[in-house]
Amino acid sequence: MRVIGYARVSSDGQEDGTSLDSQEAEIRAWAAARGHEVAQVYREALTGKAEHEDRPVLMEALTELAQDPDARLVVVKRARLARSVYAAAAIEKVTGGRVISLDVQGEGPEAMLMKHMLDVFAEYERTQIVWRCALGRKRRQAEGSWLGGQPPWGLRSTGGKQSTLVVDSHPQATAVQWVFAQRADGAALSEIAADLNAQGHRTREGSMFGHQTIS
Repeated sequence: MRVIGYARVSSDGQEDGTSLDSQEAEIRAWAAARGHEVAQVYREALTGKAEHEDRPVLMEALTELAQDPDARLVVVKRARLARSVYAAAAIEKVTGGRVISLDVQGEGPEAMLMKHMLDVFAEYERTQIVWRCALGRKRRQAEGSWLGGQPPWGLRSTGGKQSTLVVDSHPQATAVQWVFAQRADGAALSEIAADLNAQGHRTREGSMFGHQTIS
């Protein structure tokens, strides 16, 4: 049997500690023990959030597999192939079931059941990672941390993991307070922008203020 290996590491964390080298070595050792020829082991470093069609290296492996009906796509763990039930099912369908996961033993209905269970757990683990990250961002935001991006005019980020927003400079801070006071008194956005420009203030890019910027 001709073996086409596929190894993947994820940029959102390798919780199982399997590197590309260790995955390739395990695939080659498995093939050698059974007298199978390893055509190539495709290696990909990409986040587990990406669906199968967003993995160019996996697409290359599937293309080679399609050209040889006697070949098999081999992965060390089912989760290396896909992190969603939909993606795993799509790959199984397009390959005609010619996928071997070394963490699934045997054949038949029991092996198929095990594949489905591993696909469900892989999607659950990925969802957990996304959920924990979202909770972490909400917690940091509630604590007053700045989560990134361009700070509002008049403020700056302190930087680092516990970044917060602080007043950038006294003239800008005073101008921001003045803008809010003017708006509260009913001044039009275009009028506020014109007054800011007349006072010599400019945006971070050095351009004039307009009503959209003030808004």
